[in-house]
Amino acid sequence: MKYSMMICLVSMAVLTFIVLADSEDSADVHGAIGIQRGTLVAEVSALQSLRKGNTSEAIETLERHSYVTAVILLENPVWKTDLAVQMFAVELKHYRKQHAQPESKWTVTEKRLEELLKELKEGNRTIIPTGAVIVKQDSKCLYYKKQCRSCSFLSEQQIGTTLPKGMATISSDFTCPKCGKKQDVRIDIK
Repeated sequence: MKYSMMICLVSMAVLTFIVLADSEDSADVHGAIGIQRGTLVAEVSALQSLRKGNTSEAIETLERHSYVTAVILLENPVWKTDLAVQMFAVELKHYRKQHAQPESKWTVTEKRLEELLKELKEGNRTIIPTGAVIVKQDSKCLYYKKQCRSCSFLSEQQIGTTLPKGMATISSDFTCPKCGKKQDVRIDIK
């Protein structure tokens, strides 16, 4: 359980770099590089703590870094509406409900994070891709690329589909041109 939460927190940090590095704005790219440096420091520190058997210290390190990263993204008007950022922010909101320390012990960053998480619209939809990478989303459409789960090949073809109302599953087949493996592509919308 603790390790799955750490994987979620680390994934958020890596996603931050991908989201920001995809931008053509050099300020965002420099910000992404800064976050990535912080990610390296936090991850190495957390790994050292884990190897020493100090799980709680590792979790605290990853939490601190994830909270700072989330604040940076959620304060940016462009990135706070990004689908991937919203998905992880919703996950972080649930994580905080289960694991946050008492409010009297919150850091300045945690207080700001809580303010930003409260601004998230309730009812944000969670989109879970399997064998696909979400490229972007607007209010009516979802755009994705198929990705091989065996060799990580990413298709160049971007597929757009209308977002269904309510819970739904979008599915298709994919045969990887690189390794030849046939697999299902599935996007669950909750």
